[in-house]
Amino acid sequence: MTKIDNLSWLDNQMTEIFSWSDDESSVREFLWKYYLEQAGNDTVRAEGLMLNLLNQGDEKIKQVIEEIKK
Repeated sequence: MTKIDNLSWLDNQMTEIFSWSDDESSVREFLWKYYLEQAGNDTVRAEGLMLNLLNQGDEKIKQVIEEIKK
């Protein structure tokens, strides 16, 4: 079974979590758009990619977002 910790912070705007960001979308929305694009608009594949990241914990999620935004 999949284990996901409390990820309610993903519903905050990017600007609230990352001081360097000017993106007004939620962290969750930002990640979903990114993975959906990476998956060629295949929602099932995007869901799998995102779930894999979410299971890696807060620090990894933040690290990946910083890498995406570079």
